[in-house]
Amino acid sequence: TAVGDEGVAALGHILRRSAPPLAELHLRHNTIGPEGAGTLSESLLDNSTLRWLFLGWNDVRPEGAERLADVLRSNASVSFLDLDGNDIGPDGISALTFALRENATVDTLWLANNDLGLSGM
Repeated sequence: TAVGDEGVAALGHILRRSAPPLAELHLRHNTIGPEGAGTLSESLLDNSTLRWLFLGWNDVRPEGAERLADVLRSNASVSFLDLDGNDIGPDGISALTFALRENATVDTLWLANNDLGLSGM
């Protein structure tokens, strides 16, 4: 069964408390959409332990990527972010690009299969 947006809300409470302290969170193939990505993003504001976040092959789209980008500007723990196959498109990659200019922690970003086109390069 997929976690989905509702399940991410429950996970958000755990991430906010950092208890138990999670270093990795694998949520690939879980039908997480923009709303779930936003909820997850908000929980990362209060989390200092998560290092690796796998969100590949969900349905994050540009809106969810923009919400993640907002948090990445100030998050100092996530160093690896997997957004493969999320249809984030040029708008989503643009938001992430600007956010990563202010973030010195993320050193690995997976973006394969996102229909970025030439404008997203």
